[in-house]
Amino acid sequence: MKRILEGLRELFLPGVCRLCGKECIPAPAYLPKALDDKLCESCAASLAPYAGACCEICSLPFMGEGPSHLCPQCEKSSPLFDHLSTWGIYSSSLREAIIAFKYNGDLKMRGLLSGILIETLKGTWGESSPFDSIVPVPPTSKRLKERGYDLPSYLTYKASKEWGVKWRPKALFRREGGGHVAGLPLKERWRAVRGLYTPREKLSGWVLIVDDVATSLATLRACARCCLDAGAEGVSCATLARTPVTPSKGS
Repeated sequence: MKRILEGLRELFLPGVCRLCGKECIPAPAYLPKALDDKLCESCAASLAPYAGACCEICSLPFMGEGPSHLCPQCEKSSPLFDHLSTWGIYSSSLREAIIAFKYNGDLKMRGLLSGILIETLKGTWGESSPFDSIVPVPPTSKRLKERGYDLPSYLTYKASKEWGVKWRPKALFRREGGGHVAGLPLKERWRAVRGLYTPREKLSGWVLIVDDVATSLATLRACARCCLDAGAEGVSCATLARTPVTPSKGS
């Protein structure tokens, strides 16, 4: 029923912004195609990709001027993946769109978020995929049953079709338990995800892991380790958003 209602809304209200509900006007020409998806100019502009300095490996945004360089965490120890590509900072309209789909089941965000991911991938690695397979960060069976959908799985499915790369939604498994890592200090996040993820299928070549948001990198590190243990030659990562992490809070 929800899908039917969303379809009727698109049919009879084609000029309404997906995010704020205001009247849509054509998005500015300088914005990526992924953002010209029934958005008003203001919301589209707020979804523009982050263009400031960041860590050259994990894309941690640096607040202030200066060139990109390695963050202290990546300088200290390898995150097990060679690069994390992300669209923007987890704030403003991007955060609202992710929350609307991930937690509230707002299906009209599907095209917007998958478009953003595809733009992110092509902007980093080009029109042709250099990867042998694309793997979503898995949810628990309980969480998937409760929601009936999973954002990383949906994103990787759409990206695999657009980019022509093998989709491996069952390559990794997340066991029940472990609790939520959101809001935990950095070291506690790493301890919380230890042993939660295990490989379920053999992998080979170069693997791309996709999640919706990267914060402490604990989940991506754990999944990268699983992919390498499963036979992957190397791992890269991609997310829709990156949350700034401060050394004091580690959140």
